[in-house]
Amino acid sequence: MTISLALRRGMHVVNRAKRVWFIFYATLTLLAALPAAALMTIAFQSLGHSAWAEQLGRSFDLEWIGELIARYGVLPAYPVLANLVCVLALSVVVHLFLLGGVIELFAKRQWFSALLFFSGCGNNFWRLVRLALYCLILLAAVAGVSFGLAAIGRKLWGEGSVAAPLIYWNWFRSAVSLFLLGVVNLIFDYAAIRLVAEDSRQSFRGVWRACRFVWKNFSPAARLALVLWMIMLAQLAFYFGLSNLFPQTSVGIILMLLIVRQAVVLARIWSRLLFYASQCEMYDTLTPAPR
Repeated sequence: MTISLALRRGMHVVNRAKRVWFIFYATLTLLAALPAAALMTIAFQSLGHSAWAEQLGRSFDLEWIGELIARYGVLPAYPVLANLVCVLALSVVVHLFLLGGVIELFAKRQWFSALLFFSGCGNNFWRLVRLALYCLILLAAVAGVSFGLAAIGRKLWGEGSVAAPLIYWNWFRSAVSLFLLGVVNLIFDYAAIRLVAEDSRQSFRGVWRACRFVWKNFSPAARLALVLWMIMLAQLAFYFGLSNLFPQTSVGIILMLLIVRQAVVLARIWSRLLFYASQCEMYDTLTPAPR
């Protein structure tokens, strides 16, 4: 299968599953509201006892942050940090939960139905959790390689008077780390697709077979992933370029950028779903054994 054919089929599958977009959109919106709620709690608690409440109501004053630090020290940061850690952990859990339903639809060529989607979420959740834990070992190995290359660079050029070789070595280390992270991402994606498509509960064997699959089919799998990442990066570049093009000096521009941000969120959800839809098509073509 060519890359363009996998993309076209993936787009067709994603475009007919629009209700999945809004399930992800509602979930992401709810998760994003949690840290904002923690910040607003600190703000309202402080303003309730502050003599600057009226002044801050007219215009935001950076002295308010100084008042918070003088009164509470670094204590206001603790609930925010704890909330962010909880949101991050919850985001991972929710992503794995929804991922089971997404691959259930895409790998088995099914139209969306709430019963099929959420049953797939529940049936595949724990096997994807185990898969993620096994992939953490691979990520730890990537971190070990990165730290090892950094130690080699410091050993060779850390004491020298010329910084250029160490800078180039750090670029090389970053490129190697990014490449290995991409490989781990491919292994996780295709292992998840195999576990769901073949209804397998052997997560460790799924990682091993995904490693073999990526090794044997590295060129098409990597080229497809590269095109998908380029699509996602192009969306982000468009958003940041548009944000910098229009300064936020009026209510109309702010509202316009707010709408654009929500459109970008939906575009990112579409891109992420396109990852799995296209990779399901690629996996189905490159796996000759019947499922």
